[in-house]
Amino acid sequence: ASQPVRLEGTVSRVEWTNPHAWFYVRVADPAGHVVLWAIEATAPNALARRSLRLENVPPGVRVIVSGYRAKNGTPTARGVHLTLPDGRTVSLGSPETGARDPK
Repeated sequence: ASQPVRLEGTVSRVEWTNPHAWFYVRVADPAGHVVLWAIEATAPNALARRSLRLENVPPGVRVIVSGYRAKNGTPTARGVHLTLPDGRTVSLGSPETGARDPK
């Protein structure tokens, strides 16, 4: 929780599997190098209840993800929110975690 991230990039692939869905997003770093970030989300069933379906995030779609970076420093994060091109924002986390929104 001490390493909030806000990532803007293009979806590379999605793993719509239990117990957690994973979004892989290509993000340009400050030097212009593309980094593939792995974003962990809650279960696909919970995402579907929030009106997020696999077809909403096809490869190539631009998204914004907010969350918290993994402690090990790899380009991995626990997602909190996903903003789609239509402006809709969906919660990626579990409500019972009590995590604050990253700034």
